[in-house]
Amino acid sequence: MQTIRPQGTPRGRVLLYVPRWLPPAWSRGGLPYRVVPVLSALARRGYEVRFLTEVQAGLDDGAMARGLAGADAAVVWCAELNPGVQIAGVLGALRAMKRLAPQVHRVAGGGLFSILPPAFLGRGDRLGLDELVDQVIRDDRAGALARYLDGRAGVAAGAAPARRLRYEVAALRRLDLAPFLGTAPSLFGNHEPALQIPTGYGCAKHCPFCFYERTRPELLGAEELVGTIAHVTARYGVRQYLLGELDFFASVGRVDRVVRGICARGLAVRWFALASPEDLARIDDAGLDRIAAAGCHTIELGTEAGSSQALVGLGKRHRPQDALALSHRLLARGIVPMHNILFGYVGETRAHRRASLALVRRLAELDERVRFTFRLYQAIPDTTMGDVAFTHIAARPRTFEEIPAYRARTESGRALPWLTRSGERHDRLLTEYLLAMAYEDPLARAATGWRRRLLRLAARARLRLGFLDFPLDRALFRRFESVPLPDTYLP
Repeated sequence: MQTIRPQGTPRGRVLLYVPRWLPPAWSRGGLPYRVVPVLSALARRGYEVRFLTEVQAGLDDGAMARGLAGADAAVVWCAELNPGVQIAGVLGALRAMKRLAPQVHRVAGGGLFSILPPAFLGRGDRLGLDELVDQVIRDDRAGALARYLDGRAGVAAGAAPARRLRYEVAALRRLDLAPFLGTAPSLFGNHEPALQIPTGYGCAKHCPFCFYERTRPELLGAEELVGTIAHVTARYGVRQYLLGELDFFASVGRVDRVVRGICARGLAVRWFALASPEDLARIDDAGLDRIAAAGCHTIELGTEAGSSQALVGLGKRHRPQDALALSHRLLARGIVPMHNILFGYVGETRAHRRASLALVRRLAELDERVRFTFRLYQAIPDTTMGDVAFTHIAARPRTFEEIPAYRARTESGRALPWLTRSGERHDRLLTEYLLAMAYEDPLARAATGWRRRLLRLAARARLRLGFLDFPLDRALFRRFESVPLPDTYLP
């Protein structure tokens, strides 16, 4: 447990617990970077925060009891966006808090709860958690929790000075980050220390399938971003960073100030960021040269689909051929292009699926350095596409505690009922096996092991022919291969 103390006498004491956001097989979860602005907002408002994560502390009664001692509130905050993994941790933490300190006010909130409005679960403000929680905050923005706690304490909204920047990460300098250092070999090609840091919230693109469709972006200033990287590099020796922001290249001017700042400070770092193809296309060759000189190693592009019609339905403003042109420009400067490809979205047809597979093949043929993430669409309530998707779902869970059982039913049966049965079967085979085997398996890429190489050839042949039935090769993989494929799809 780490404690962040404010200057002066604390206004109150808060235990903030972040449940596991990655599957248990991922032993090191890294820093739940979305919680850093929340910690920063609480500290600025005068609260002492005791910070625990399930990945680091589990559900240990001793650690939980120490965090609850003298606390005014206990908060379970879903900082990361992986609902299928988080639910068990949320319920376990709330039950432990109630058992160990029933008198402490219990709050649940963050990203998971912001996508579960009462209309979805039908149990009022507490989403069916009436016995476990005193308040649910359906808002994942940094200041939401601080404003709620201020209201409970009777603190006036203007009692603390406002900061010039809308998005703050001051708590990052007050945390001991050593326990959160990990590696990102899939991004950087090595096992050197890496850290994901928060640099912004939300997105202005308003894509109808996205969690952030109805958000307003809040960005960390360029100077503070560079200063944060410099601080972590000097203190921990970390030289590899994942910039935690959905749409980092949306402001070309800010990107230019960041890369110039990194170069001016002489920071020998490497970094990864996400980009919309339309934004990256606005940067000229000189700008890309500066980005490469500042250590940009990998850029993940929201390529999403290989059909122009599908891209329009997904709210995208680029063309499929733009992904090829941008990959050429990035590769020429030593920057690795990584393409996010989405399957299973509402309105997907067989023609859309085949167009995406054709685009993936063309991208892979450009250069062996081209990388991919392959994902199934996850229906999100209160989004344009999610609202349509949920009209196809019968017998929804009635309470928060029913969600795990509902997920088990969908995993064994229909998970994408807005598609045909064959369409769902094909999309799951693609994302869970074929595409990873064909293009992202490091063992097959290294050409070691004859059986794995043959399976890779079989996967590529299937994709080229569009033959997605009778997956005997997947059964052989499960029977004979002990090393799993890289998991590019998370529930």
